[in-house]
Amino acid sequence: MENLGITEDKLEMLKQFVILCKMQPAVIHMEEFKFLKDWLVNDLKAAIPDPPSTSEKKNNQGDGESSKPAWTKPESSDEESESMDEDGDDDSSDLDIDMEGVISGDTDAPQEMGDDAKQSTEDEQDKAMDMRRLGMEAMQNGDNEGAIKHFTAGILLDNKKTVLFVKRATAYLRMSKPNAATRDATKALNINPDSAAAYKVLGKANKLLGNWDEASHDFEVAQKIDFDEEIYELLKEIKPKATKIREHKMVRERKKKEREVAERIKRVKKAQKAQEKARKEQEKRDKEFQENMKKGMPFNFQDMPDMSGFNFGKGAPEPPKENADEKPSKSKEEEPDQNGEPKLFEVPTDIDLD
Repeated sequence: MENLGITEDKLEMLKQFVILCKMQPAVIHMEEFKFLKDWLVNDLKAAIPDPPSTSEKKNNQGDGESSKPAWTKPESSDEESESMDEDGDDDSSDLDIDMEGVISGDTDAPQEMGDDAKQSTEDEQDKAMDMRRLGMEAMQNGDNEGAIKHFTAGILLDNKKTVLFVKRATAYLRMSKPNAATRDATKALNINPDSAAAYKVLGKANKLLGNWDEASHDFEVAQKIDFDEEIYELLKEIKPKATKIREHKMVRERKKKEREVAERIKRVKKAQKAQEKARKEQEKRDKEFQENMKKGMPFNFQDMPDMSGFNFGKGAPEPPKENADEKPSKSKEEEPDQNGEPKLFEVPTDIDLD
């Protein structure tokens, strides 16, 4: 690390500073570390804790709770925190942002954007550029309405020209119509996503509407494409406002995710309790059934005879095997006479068949 100018002593000091920031995150909000907070929030998109409010500092000093960090919020019950999260009152970070110069958006009907399916001829393209020239002359003379008419005429002839939408958006800005300017700048970026002029106009429109975060983003993109000293000064003016808004959004997003996780854990615990309750109820029913079965039998299951020799399988049971020493018994009809001939059944002949 020494080849980078970082000695072991400096590295050890950096480690100590990181440990300090972990123990006391409010240090990051100190004015001396503004560059660090800007790097963490804007470049790394990191979420940092809210700065300690003045009321919290006074309360902590008055109550003698000097052992607690100044940014520590008072503890509250789960029900109170849930109700505060639902109402949005926990996001009490009142953004003290200077809104001077911000105006309400215009409510005019959307302007003509031309026919996207139209294939302009060369003659129409040339006339469209003539309308651009006339519009520029009108703007130089302070006639913004006349300039808008010329630019619109050119757009109706050929709406594939990015410059026509950018110039008309500029005229709308001069007439304090940021919404109309936003529509034109957005259309210009749809035609050419790398138009620095369109990003500049869009950033100015968002700045006029008080959309500091969006305006900062538009200016930053425009500077990457084509650096402009004017945009640099505007970006330096609105960057602190955009940083506050980004921090606020990140804190709200973090709290939203924490609420979602808490709700998910709550649902899982509720389902587990329901399953455990159902299991215990089923075990209780099974136990009662077994006890009722034992009470209803005339004898105990343990006193039943051994039935292991019986064939409970499929088919009829096999006949018992005869003893080899025993002679099979014969029926009366099969007994032999004295001559050894078996007696046959004799049909009586004295029966009157009539």
